[in-house]
Amino acid sequence: MEPVRPLEDAALPQPEEVAFRHTFSTEDIYHMLRHEIMILALKPGELISENEISERFNVSRTPIRSVIERLRLEGLVTVIPRKGTFVQTIDLDFAEQIIYMRIQVELGVMLYICRHPSAALFDRLEENLAQQKELIKNDGIDQSFYRLDSRFHEMCMAYCQKSKLWQVIQNMNLHYTRYRHFDYSTSSQFTPVYHTLYREHMQLLKLMQNGDEAQLNTALAVHLYGGFLRIGTRLENECKKYLSESARSVQDIITDINLFIQDAQRTAAASAQAPRRKRRTLFADI
Repeated sequence: MEPVRPLEDAALPQPEEVAFRHTFSTEDIYHMLRHEIMILALKPGELISENEISERFNVSRTPIRSVIERLRLEGLVTVIPRKGTFVQTIDLDFAEQIIYMRIQVELGVMLYICRHPSAALFDRLEENLAQQKELIKNDGIDQSFYRLDSRFHEMCMAYCQKSKLWQVIQNMNLHYTRYRHFDYSTSSQFTPVYHTLYREHMQLLKLMQNGDEAQLNTALAVHLYGGFLRIGTRLENECKKYLSESARSVQDIITDINLFIQDAQRTAAASAQAPRRKRRTLFADI
């Protein structure tokens, strides 16, 4: 296993940097609009006007059409003939299934870390958590916290040589990421969501450090499914127009999530009674 190295930020310009430019390339416009869709600055179902975007960026409609086609191919917008271009609504059923997949993948990764602990990895995760703790003292920092939240999970994946799989998951995360931003922007009005996420990250780290495999599945499921449980049916009741039609209602999804967590808790209780797997006693500097 190779040493843990810092995970560099993408070479692409950050949207907040691009916003101050006086001239914009097609690539700049694409990243700005994509970013605004992902953070819900452009709302699900909202009409996107080619003319308004052209005026905003002071470019012709030709590059705008190219950007819109690229966003359409990603599933971020839908083009309806004679009606216009609209931001794609959020498919909660798909978002839940992405979380389910993440739980299966990340549980395997965290179990591996339990069995092959690394002082270097734990140091980096603790540093990440220290930055999270510093950020939650402030207001209006959801984007910074979001990046640290993602980085925590990304570092675990990278340690197990699963960075490409992490990228695949991110590419499929369009609906979940927007749902996650809805969680950040609304749950914090009712509960200290940043504090909750920080505590959950701390718990995951301690479980890995202690080699407590029995509790990991429940802790990870509660953490990743937390947005659904915090928001409940509020999104469906208050912002139904944001949602795609689905075979499962939000209440059905929440019921299934609670059953999943209860099963994980029963499995954890049974596993706690079994002899613990022997783990490496020395940290590997990897």
